[in-house]
Amino acid sequence: MPGLSRVKPGKSGKSSICILAFVISSLQLRTTAMAKLFFVYILANRARGVLYVGVTGDLAQRIMVHKAKLAPGFTKTHGVVLLVHYEEYASIVEARARERTLKRWRREWKIALVEETNPGWRDLADELAP
Repeated sequence: MPGLSRVKPGKSGKSSICILAFVISSLQLRTTAMAKLFFVYILANRARGVLYVGVTGDLAQRIMVHKAKLAPGFTKTHGVVLLVHYEEYASIVEARARERTLKRWRREWKIALVEETNPGWRDLADELAP
């Protein structure tokens, strides 16, 4: 790391320990960020009913917010609370690109996508780990 070789530890070596702690902390943050998943999801109010496409970094938490109707807007107004489809992505860029694509899809295409993986239109929120 540039500049670290110029740091001279004090008599007790505390500078080296602080630098090591900083490096370890930075690596842990990067590892956590790399392991994070992002989700594109489709909600419905009933089978073949009103559909909503969204993206989030915490699917279980976001679905809980939708179900509790804490988020004002479309989903609260239309009672869209059933998680009927979701996809995982390693990158928020990929997830947002997929969300934009799905939002531009025709309604029939979205219904076909849901029915391909969830023909009974079950609420998949029950399968998510809290």
